[in-house]
Amino acid sequence: MARVKQIRSAEDYPHELASPEAQEQLARVFTAYERFTRSWPALYGKGQEVTNSWAQLIHVPRFAELMLDLADFIVNEMPWAQRAKLRELAILTLYQRQRCDYGYRAHFGPASSAGITTEQIVELPAFRTSELFDDEEREVIEFTNAALDGEVSDELMSRLRARYGEQQTVELTVAVGFWALWGLLINVFQPDYVPFV
Repeated sequence: MARVKQIRSAEDYPHELASPEAQEQLARVFTAYERFTRSWPALYGKGQEVTNSWAQLIHVPRFAELMLDLADFIVNEMPWAQRAKLRELAILTLYQRQRCDYGYRAHFGPASSAGITTEQIVELPAFRTSELFDDEEREVIEFTNAALDGEVSDELMSRLRARYGEQQTVELTVAVGFWALWGLLINVFQPDYVPFV
């Protein structure tokens, strides 16, 4: 059961909206959600109500709007994150490490769509020795683990800069940080599970 009320529509908002500006801010959150989910229909479907931790972030409307804008940018525009298979490997790795079962299960569908096999998901903890991953995939998984541990070596950073350049190395870091924040939010709020379509 969700620990924080899930706000699925403006009518569900449980806090006082004392000014027209506050009402406008709340309306912008739902507009941003519609825009984001339209841009990623493979995950959210069409016409779906606000789901998952998005429904809980709406308690702080301005933050929810900013997070939706950030998610929209990362998922749809940021060049490194357009590598769907690598992105989903990083997400599965960090959710596994965070013990975020909700996020981990929710990304099985996107991972499969991106070309990740069930065997690869099972082998994530053994990525260093598994023959199911190529060198680039291993580096992304290694970086994700190291970033979560706070122990990214100079040598690993050099390899990433050689592969991606500095800008996309920063983008990889942003992507890992963004989904790590989601793992934290999900683990704390425990939203009702709604799988991606």
